[in-house]
Amino acid sequence: MRYLSSLAERTGLWHQPPDEPLGELVLADSLDQALRPLREEFPRVQVLLNIPSGLRVRAGSQCLQTILAFLLENAFHAAHLHTAPGVVRIQAHDEGQTIRLEIGRASCRERVSSPV
Repeated sequence: MRYLSSLAERTGLWHQPPDEPLGELVLADSLDQALRPLREEFPRVQVLLNIPSGLRVRAGSQCLQTILAFLLENAFHAAHLHTAPGVVRIQAHDEGQTIRLEIGRASCRERVSSPV
């Protein structure tokens, strides 16, 4: 219930387009901030990170945090419900004008071969 109430509160903020200024943000720092509460709430879910050092995105800080929170929360719920222990894989790639961010449950092979 806490999740639904939090989701409703956060999505209510998007009735109007965000007006915060864009900036160059270090993606790993933004992910770390978004992961912190989820790691506390789901201590059995492990995280496999593959984010290039210093990778930057151009975004509004609050907008990016909201988007990451939604995506990561969804992945943590899926990992928590479908695997034991759950593992979430997060990776990013610089594709020139675009940063590709992939968030999902890790495959069996990744879980076995990755350090815990």
